[in-house]
Amino acid sequence: MSCKSSILLVLIASVTPVARAVVETLDATITAEVEQTLPAGDVNTDLAFESLAESTSNLPLLAEARLFEDGYPNSAAGATARLADPRLAQTSDPAEIGIAVVSNSQGGPSSWNAFGSATETRSITFTASEIGAETGTALNARSFFFVDAILVLWRQAGSVDLTGTGAEISLRVEQTRAGAAAGTTVLTANLSYLGQADGTGTLVAGGSLVPENAAEVDLTDMVGSLGSVQVVLLPRLAIPYDYVAAVDENFTLRAFIDAHIESTTDTGAAVVLGPSVEGVTGLISDVAGEDVGEAIGQVLGTVFAQNPAPARPLTADDLSTKVTVDPRARGVAWWPGGLCGLLGVESLAGMALLAGFVSFGAVRRSRG
Repeated sequence: MSCKSSILLVLIASVTPVARAVVETLDATITAEVEQTLPAGDVNTDLAFESLAESTSNLPLLAEARLFEDGYPNSAAGATARLADPRLAQTSDPAEIGIAVVSNSQGGPSSWNAFGSATETRSITFTASEIGAETGTALNARSFFFVDAILVLWRQAGSVDLTGTGAEISLRVEQTRAGAAAGTTVLTANLSYLGQADGTGTLVAGGSLVPENAAEVDLTDMVGSLGSVQVVLLPRLAIPYDYVAAVDENFTLRAFIDAHIESTTDTGAAVVLGPSVEGVTGLISDVAGEDVGEAIGQVLGTVFAQNPAPARPLTADDLSTKVTVDPRARGVAWWPGGLCGLLGVESLAGMALLAGFVSFGAVRRSRG
């Protein structure tokens, strides 16, 4: 976090740069859901839900949902979500949460929706011993929300029309302080990729993201077996967000992340958070068949090797949480001048895919 010339920031003399805030409690829920809409309007669903507080006391959490279309082996949709214990992480990005959703239709008449979501809540305290200031001293903090994702849209051979096909992700962080009736939103970000009739995609962003934070690639010419393949890469984004607290105050940060895809006949879509070539290939192959999965996987390998850069990369040299103390606070030892306070705190809402989680488990057949 850079110092603003109009604001006097201070460095607390007793702060150790590697100090960490106390994460006192942790709670989490994950959801995976698939919806199949038949031509007559009937809807089949498969839903999986796990809660650290309700359904299990152990981490990691894992939820998987999947549906196939009868008579069309390569028409299906799947969703999976996983959450590991972030307190075991050894880096600023704990990579504890991952979500993957995918759908594909090859001749099947149904349309598909797949959803994956995760919520993580941390109870946190910046202690007096860590900050080196009196209880109640006002603090300003900046943390980062980590995102590494890929969005893919495709059309089967014979047409390029991607109308009715789309992929999106949304992120949100809420802070709740003692005595507050409701949480305060300190971060929102969303990104949607909407298929068009001419075989292209339209990228729409909101909140803390702009379209230029992503890299858009047309892979149609590289996949001869498909009519159109459009890809959006979010390469290791570090989205900053700011919030306030006080020394020895216990507060919560709750992070929400959602992924959603939809597709119609003879189209497909996928969102994978924290992608690898192998993970994306396996995920799409599970639903769309090995031919489609391997074809897309091969060209994605080429794209990843080229590492296309967004027009406006969203990165930071130092991804640890920064804490500054209000210079007007009484009884705080501080140095005059425009210095930035530094307190290295574990990431409060890191989101990235855990290796190996994207493969689907037992197949679940359609149910009304």
